Amino acid sequence: MIARSCLLMGLLVVVGCVKPTPSPPVPGKTNAGTGTSSPTTTAAPDVAAFAKQFLQNVHEGKATAANLTPQFKKVVAEPVFDADQATGYSDSAADNWLKTFQGKLANPTLSAPGGEGDALVFTGSIPGEKPTQLTLRVVKDAGNWLVDWFFPAEVGPVTVPTLNNQTFTASAFLEGLFGRKDVMAAGMISPSAKKYLAPPLGADKGYSKGRLGQKLAEYRGGFTGFSITNVANDTVTGEAIKGEAKKPFTLKLVKGDRPFEWLVEEIKID
Repeated sequence: MIARSCLLMGLLVVVGCVKPTPSPPVPGKTNAGTGTSSPTTTAAPDVAAFAKQFLQNVHEGKATAANLTPQFKKVVAEPVFDADQATGYSDSAADNWLKTFQGKLANPTLSAPGGEGDALVFTGSIPGEKPTQLTLRVVKDAGNWLVDWFFPAEVGPVTVPTLNNQTFTASAFLEGLFGRKDVMAAGMISPSAKKYLAPPLGADKGYSKGRLGQKLAEYRGGFTGFSITNVANDTVTGEAIKGEAKKPFTLKLVKGDRPFEWLVEEIKID
């Protein structure tokens, strides 16, 4: 904070004037327009503290299914017992999924939140031998913050423009795709696209997971990172990256069930 003395109406008044301090860039994730990853947002002041505490709890093995939204639990924790069928997810499976990251989130960096209102997005990275990028979305439910997306993906390099709902969807999908975690990539694909890409076989519900995995492997093509270069409403474009090799990609998005939600409808990696 910089203190100044300001002369007003002949009286000397000491005024505390605040000079904003830019947030440091997140390694591996940059804002394509400014070189930083600190989007403007109207976030509640406690949301950053919540996000940091959640990551700390995951690292210490203290995070539980109660910290997650039902929508996200349906992605990472399929029903296990008959009683789970009504909700579409298993709390015990969600607890176990969170435990897989115990001890793996030491000293994470975290951006300022992007987005607005009741759905905010963070990006970050985890130091270590392998490049690990982190995407985290939190939403407010009955006055409390819950985690609606969380995945540390071993991908890189990654460049994302100012965070919003569309860039979140594209980034989360590509991190799942290039991070070789099909369940995460599938969680960002619309039901209609899943059915089109992987028509159901036999007892499959909605689509064939095996077929979708094969299709995602084709899209992946050995690429390990990505750069998002442009967002125009429902279209996100950029480049898939592996070393010096690059290929352009286009993702077409559609609105999901929730006001802030976008899903991938079409995938093209030339």
